[in-house]
Amino acid sequence: MPEKLAIKIAKELENKKGVILGLGGAVEPLAQKTFFKYVEIFNNRDTPVSINSNGLLIDRETAILMINRFKFYSIFISIDAMTPKTLLKVRGTDKIQKINRAVFNLLEERGNNLYPRRGVSFTIEKDNVTEK
Repeated sequence: MPEKLAIKIAKELENKKGVILGLGGAVEPLAQKTFFKYVEIFNNRDTPVSINSNGLLIDRETAILMINRFKFYSIFISIDAMTPKTLLKVRGTDKIQKINRAVFNLLEERGNNLYPRRGVSFTIEKDNVTEK
């Protein structure tokens, strides 16, 4: 999305009570070089942001940044498998420990604060249906 369009949307959403913007697209949100720039644009207009991530890019440093610098309403991590073998089938990676660590990085950094809400999702597919 062009920055001008993001600014226009942010202005339209400013001061709208109860509005939460879900940032996402065809690829992992955190893989976008401009992701945090857009989060900042919306945060500057008091619009909380929600994302669903695959978790692979949420290391300790990124979790600290996400929790302490930006206003996220919610951060959800898509798990989609319980074993590296199944994760490889459904996602093309076997880095399940990295995804699990992302969940705990967010939990630990958020502590007892109410926000951002955090959670996990699990999309049931043919190759992971027995792991739900």
